[in-house]
Amino acid sequence: MTSLFIRFYFGIICILVMAWLIQWFVVQQTSSSENQQVVEQALSGGVQLAIARLDTTIDVESFSQQYAAIEGDFEYPVNVVSTVDSQIPARVLSRVQEGQVAFFGYRGASYVAGKLKSRDQLLLFGPLPSFVGPSQTLITLGFGAILLLAALAIAILLRPVANQLRAVERTASAIAAGDLSARIQSNQVPKGLPLANAFNTMADRTEQLLNSQRELLQAVSHELRTPLTRIRFATDLIQTATTKEEQSQRLAAVDRATEELDELVGELLSYVRLESPDDLEHREEVNLVELTEQVIEAHRALFPAIEFVLSVPLNSQQLAVAGERNSLARAIGNLLGNAGKFAQKQVWIEVGSEGSQRFIQVDDDGPGIPSGEHSRIFEPFVRLPDSPGRGAGLGLALVARIANRHRATVTAADSPRGGARFRFLIPTQLY
Repeated sequence: MTSLFIRFYFGIICILVMAWLIQWFVVQQTSSSENQQVVEQALSGGVQLAIARLDTTIDVESFSQQYAAIEGDFEYPVNVVSTVDSQIPARVLSRVQEGQVAFFGYRGASYVAGKLKSRDQLLLFGPLPSFVGPSQTLITLGFGAILLLAALAIAILLRPVANQLRAVERTASAIAAGDLSARIQSNQVPKGLPLANAFNTMADRTEQLLNSQRELLQAVSHELRTPLTRIRFATDLIQTATTKEEQSQRLAAVDRATEELDELVGELLSYVRLESPDDLEHREEVNLVELTEQVIEAHRALFPAIEFVLSVPLNSQQLAVAGERNSLARAIGNLLGNAGKFAQKQVWIEVGSEGSQRFIQVDDDGPGIPSGEHSRIFEPFVRLPDSPGRGAGLGLALVARIANRHRATVTAADSPRGGARFRFLIPTQLY
């Protein structure tokens, strides 16, 4: 993490340095060129007049008089130099030879020069007064100071980010090493609480999933061991059977254990398949009243001693939702099957609407659900004490997963009729 921070920091510094060099070069080139043109335009008139005055002289004496007068007219030195012996740069000298007035810098000073037409000499003005402003050294130091302040500010701003990333790295490494309880402490990243909270939420969810998978694996191992043990025991007893009737009874026991094992495997496969609330594969419009009536007819044959009473509103055709028909039928069937096992005489089913949602409510007149178990019964492999039958405890867990898959909710409570009440509340539109 430190190397990443260093690379990121120096990358920003390099970008700033490059930007500063480009800007300095452009400003320098533009300023020098424009300043040279401005100075040449401003001084060329006076230089040309001075050259014209000297070119009109006939003899050396009059030339000296005019030259002395010109020296008095200007506030800076005026010299007549030879084009051969002068130290004027060649590029400037070529311009002057063409009759132009040239402004140039030489050895830290500024000059302006023009050529005398009457002789092979130059009229050189300078050193000229210096322009008021910072020197190139001061400008460079100023830019350097700005760059240093920017680097310091970036380091201060990046420090909290680096601390947050280091905390995430440490916690992630601890989790990867097996410490699922590792979390980012809020006092470690006071300025990065959103990041810490998001990471801790992810870690909590991961720990819950792993613990759930571990518990599920343990429960599956236990549940599979029971029918397998009965099959093995019954198989051993078949060899000791003395009559065909006894042998048939023991084969029937093996068959029942095999059916129980097959049912358990089927329930497990369904439970795993419905694990994630992804988009439904076969979504369609489902009329809850028609679907519930079909499921009730199937369960009447399974529980002939129980009376199933259905209550629906007059506008039953409007009680439709978007979902998977088979999954919803499975959820309603599990609720009715659970109620049928515990009911004494009757099971009441109500289908209706609640705002923009539809509900299916199942009541029974059985013993009800013990206090504190209303939410726990939706966990896998949880069976209430004195539960009839040999179910695997996955029926209500499947209902909860189907509800989650449909963005619905399922709750358990005590029924006014004396038993339990299950309420499956589903939105009319999933998305």
